[in-house]
Amino acid sequence: MSTAKVGIGLLLLFAFLAISVVPVRGQATKKKGAPKANPAAQEGEGKVELEATQGTGKITEITQEGLIRVIGPGGGNWLIRVDPKAREVQYLAKAELSWLQPGAYVRFSTHLDKKGKAIDPVSTATVLSPRPEFPPGVVVEVTAGGLDTGGLFSDAPESPPKKKEAKKKKAEPINDDLSYLVTGRIAQIRDGKFTIQADSYTISGQFAATAKIAVELNELQGKVGDTVEFKGRKYPNSPNTLASEIKVTAAEPLKADESKRKGKSKGRDTAPGSDP
Repeated sequence: MSTAKVGIGLLLLFAFLAISVVPVRGQATKKKGAPKANPAAQEGEGKVELEATQGTGKITEITQEGLIRVIGPGGGNWLIRVDPKAREVQYLAKAELSWLQPGAYVRFSTHLDKKGKAIDPVSTATVLSPRPEFPPGVVVEVTAGGLDTGGLFSDAPESPPKKKEAKKKKAEPINDDLSYLVTGRIAQIRDGKFTIQADSYTISGQFAATAKIAVELNELQGKVGDTVEFKGRKYPNSPNTLASEIKVTAAEPLKADESKRKGKSKGRDTAPGSDP
């Protein structure tokens, strides 16, 4: 083979290699013009600004997850979940005497004899959640009147919390000429006869057969038909609502749970925590 032919062959080989490594224009243009990811847009995806809302209605459903379906008189429809950091949660009801059970935290006014027994049948009492302003004990009644349950949806400023009194080591003598406010847990109750442990005092007595029992709890309870007032935030175009304030008022007086008295298990259409 001649030197000229070898030279021509090498030139053809170099030309072929040069052509094979030239980038394809379409591929380069496509990579250059590809849209870049927008981190800000991605971070904002799924975020929805909730709308302030409030309303009143009746409970029509309580789901297994504890969500409350409320329908308002004007057609409002809310599926309410209570915010774990809710400012106010309140349950109000009236109850029959038979509903009272041991363990209930009660408060009432009465005259006591020197042994700590109510002189007259107790005609009114309130079942409430333990709270700093109503510690267990027996104190002289200074002014008449019931518990202050207002303020949930009012603009009145909240009263400053009272300091907790030091626990009494020994019960002080009782003056049967005075009226006392008794606050404590029911230790025993049967046919209206009760024993209440009120700090260092053991108070006994009898509820009147027609006693009026009010229920004022700072916990979520309720059943279908009860009235709900709430404030909170909701998703746009959705019934899903997060309540920061809620008040449930029972439609009917609370009665003794006969299924529990008979030792039977029976499901009830109530919100979580509704067992008396």
